[in-house]
Amino acid sequence: MDSSNQIKICLVLPSLYGGGAEKMMSNLANHFAEKKLSVDLIIFGKRTHFDNYINKDVNLIFFNKQRAIYGVLPLISYFREEKPSSVLVTMPYMSIVTIAAKILSFQKIHVVIRQPNYLSLNVDKVFCKKCYFYLVSRIYNLGDSVIGISKGVSSDLEELGVENVKTIYNPVFNTRLLEIAKGNVDFSMIRGTALFIGVGRLVKQKNFTLLLDAFSIVRKGMDAQLLILGKGPDLKDLEEHADQLNIKGDVVFLGHVMNPMPYIKKSDVLVVSSLWEGFGNIIVEALSVKTQVVSTDCHSGPREILDNGKYGFLTNLNNASDMAFVMMKAYKNKKDPGLLFQRSKMFDVNHISSLYLNELIEE
Repeated sequence: MDSSNQIKICLVLPSLYGGGAEKMMSNLANHFAEKKLSVDLIIFGKRTHFDNYINKDVNLIFFNKQRAIYGVLPLISYFREEKPSSVLVTMPYMSIVTIAAKILSFQKIHVVIRQPNYLSLNVDKVFCKKCYFYLVSRIYNLGDSVIGISKGVSSDLEELGVENVKTIYNPVFNTRLLEIAKGNVDFSMIRGTALFIGVGRLVKQKNFTLLLDAFSIVRKGMDAQLLILGKGPDLKDLEEHADQLNIKGDVVFLGHVMNPMPYIKKSDVLVVSSLWEGFGNIIVEALSVKTQVVSTDCHSGPREILDNGKYGFLTNLNNASDMAFVMMKAYKNKKDPGLLFQRSKMFDVNHISSLYLNELIEE
């Protein structure tokens, strides 16, 4: 790849607020810059404190737009003036805007679309799902290639009519992950009993109600504590539910935490209670610090990461008693920590970034 210094790669994101898609795209941008590629990272929104996680060699461009549709004209201008060799974009609405901007710019640009979640499941607020799926699949087929972040996500796209789909897992593991896990944080809320942890946005998909129900059963059989890291619209309902279950004194809602890794490392078991997961970055992060993992056997990232239960524990969907049993099993009969760490390295940024480069750089 001797010509890499002549190649300009552009990555397009709505914001840098620290969600899973943003984190993975940032990982890719940083790695491409480390490989001495010319990298532009376009952010449709405004600057945030998460900018500090971006490599200084990445050219950050902010459009300062509140809605994606308002970024079409700035993106057209960027394509005409900068003429990037290739573009990587994630999320359906951002992909639609990017494809539209490419067409209207009349530039020959190689566009790779990354789908970060189940398209068919993540559409609660869509008025006409059939029309939406048709539109997105037609737009995706105008791209040069489409990447699903798990085999399940790729299959879902193909069933909706998307062509030229490839599976590339998320670039999660890097040495920085291990370093930030050593960070100094306040553990004063932890009693020193069995410690379970759940991490994610407090929304329907993550199904934290199930985790609370399961933990209430665990609590009847052993002394334990549950940390929940994340914010979202379900917070009040979850707090009330914990109160109704009489476990409020054993559940700590920590809200959004900039660096969850020290808490994950300190915990005995990470529990993922999701209804579905495109991939499940938090699972790889837990494996990297040798924390046991329990996850619902949902579509479909967790099963793929945990290799059908070889590297963690899978439970039935929406079954609190089964989840409670498996949580206690994971605490008492731990998987080999060294095995967990080695599994996390299968999702190494270096390896996975090279797979993305193969898609972005036309030979």
